[in-house]
Amino acid sequence: ALIFLLLLYSSPSGLVIYWTMNNIFSLAKNIFYKLKHPRIAINILSIVLGIFIFTLLVITGKTGTNARKMLAFAILFISFAPSIFTLLKKAIKPHSMIGEKILGNQKNTSLSFIGGITFLTLFLGLLIPSAVIAASPQEFISISDIKNPIHIIVYATILAAGYIIVWGGVLYKIANARAKNKITLLVWIASGIALLDYMVFKTNLGVLSPYLVYERYPHYSLSLLLINIIAVLLLSVFLFFLYTQKKLCRTIPYIYIVLTIGIMGLSAINLHKIQGQFVSLSYLQDKKENPQKAVIHLSKKGKNVIVFMLDRAINAYIPYLLEEKPILKEQFRGFTYYPNTISFGGNTNFGTPALFGGYEYTPTAMNERDNERLVEKHNEALKVLPVLFMQNNFKVTVCDAPYANYQWIPDMSIYDEYKDIETHITMGTYSGSLKGRSLDGNKRNFFFYALFRTVPLIFQPLVYDNGDYYISERASHESFLDVYSVLLNLKNITEVLNDDKNEFLMIDNDTTHSIMTLHLPDYTLEPTVDEKSLQYVESGGKLQMNEWMQKAHYHINMAAMLRLGEWFDWMRANGVYDNTRIILVSDHGYLLHQFDYMLMDDIGLDVQGFNPLLMVKDFNAQEFATDNTFMTNADVPTLATNDIIEEPLNPFTKKTLDSSSKKDLQFITSSKLWSTETNNGYKFDTHDGHWYSVHDNIFERKNWELIK
Repeated sequence: ALIFLLLLYSSPSGLVIYWTMNNIFSLAKNIFYKLKHPRIAINILSIVLGIFIFTLLVITGKTGTNARKMLAFAILFISFAPSIFTLLKKAIKPHSMIGEKILGNQKNTSLSFIGGITFLTLFLGLLIPSAVIAASPQEFISISDIKNPIHIIVYATILAAGYIIVWGGVLYKIANARAKNKITLLVWIASGIALLDYMVFKTNLGVLSPYLVYERYPHYSLSLLLINIIAVLLLSVFLFFLYTQKKLCRTIPYIYIVLTIGIMGLSAINLHKIQGQFVSLSYLQDKKENPQKAVIHLSKKGKNVIVFMLDRAINAYIPYLLEEKPILKEQFRGFTYYPNTISFGGNTNFGTPALFGGYEYTPTAMNERDNERLVEKHNEALKVLPVLFMQNNFKVTVCDAPYANYQWIPDMSIYDEYKDIETHITMGTYSGSLKGRSLDGNKRNFFFYALFRTVPLIFQPLVYDNGDYYISERASHESFLDVYSVLLNLKNITEVLNDDKNEFLMIDNDTTHSIMTLHLPDYTLEPTVDEKSLQYVESGGKLQMNEWMQKAHYHINMAAMLRLGEWFDWMRANGVYDNTRIILVSDHGYLLHQFDYMLMDDIGLDVQGFNPLLMVKDFNAQEFATDNTFMTNADVPTLATNDIIEEPLNPFTKKTLDSSSKKDLQFITSSKLWSTETNNGYKFDTHDGHWYSVHDNIFERKNWELIK
């Protein structure tokens, strides 16, 4: 009570809650103490309440929701836990007496307890957070506030120590000898379960964002849940048995020492990798952009060419976006929409080179040049258009070249040898005025993510809390704001020049990649989000996957188009729209399993994942049109140079830059090995996926073939 008085002194409401709950607990305790068999009464009451709540959750609401299912089964499991514990205690009571005599020795019990809480602290606070960050260190560095992500691990370790060592130590200190023995046993079993769940049940939950949110809601099959429950119970019984054996129980402190040394070693490797990645970003120190500076230049009298990549923009949404917001059709007047478009992979490392460099940089073409590293070929592809336009008397600007030098935050130094090419990193430059959940402010979640990964699977959705980990205030993610704020500020960072010089702009933006839901009907950033069903879902979309993923992708695609539409209106008002060629394109789509006509189940293909956005507005074009011609995003260089540069040649290979290769079969990889930190040799590693060939109409099954 004294501890809570000190902790809650500045929070009267907290003290009232503590006092109220304490009295309710005392009331319940006194009632049960007056019963003849209080333990049996508690067990029966627990089972009855558990079944009641389980039934209520199943009957009410959307019973198909994963979170509701998990919660229902978790409550049911907890309700039977006291009865199971009572039966186990009776079954092994003779052995438990042996254990009490052995660990009744204060020194041995204390050493085991200290070893246990030290292990758990380092496991949950150091190893797991460092492993998450080491998997892709640069994702955990915000360009708007560059900090070494090791400080996140330090915070997580301190937080773990506070919860486990401080509070665990207080509980242990005030306990009597018998209770200390039981606490030590619980720590021993908890340590085993944590190792089991993290090391053995490494479920593939998909892509994890820097905010520790999975792109798809964690889902486990019923069979996997049952296997995990059985494994946890068997391990608990086994650990209890070891605990009660005279010789074995004395080795517990030494087991903890070995485990702790292992954790320290693995964590040291992770920290070394993180430090190395942070040091490799030294090129950013002198690249801080001035938010007031214009980075996009458009000429009133010359010709402007813009290649605008929207990472992961979904092609098939365009008709639905235009139907929901008719203003877009007016704003995008002059654009031709190409729905029958394919990319060469489902990730940026596979789809981007061909987009900027043409057919010489498809995955198969790059693999043929197996004496050069992938990063060199990728950089070359990123330089093809800027250098070509520079050589043809265009003023050139490049912003946020994706994976430049195979860095998550683009290393724009790949253009340093070309003094006439102006480069900028816009992401994170304009987000200062927008409130969001920062990477730094999210660091408390790393400990809770570690808990999520180490508790039994049936409890994991409760800890996960839809990716919020019980943060009281929902906020927009900083990674979304860093890129969305660029679209919001397009007209503020665009300079109109009253001259006759030609301008070329190549820019990438990740708004359509940073998934989140926005406020309807205007798709704006608000504290709360209206989650009502969207029209496109009701129009025949096939909801095989998490519906939230589909909604979130629709939201961010709509937001991007609305902001671009506003920019196009501004360009019209400033006299630089008609003399500008604009190519909107994405590097790939996403596997949302959303449209029946794109699902080819017999060859395991969802075309939506390889159907990138492609929209082109040519000079002086006035009408919106749809063209079903077979296209690939490798057509972009041809579209950009058409009728501007006569007989364009790749500046590096000296080969003609055209789309003649499109008459041949196009080869697409379904590999998900997107990380350039690992997939960075001389040829693409695609062993986890398949290769497909396609031609003509990508929506017709007969035009697809599974190669291998």
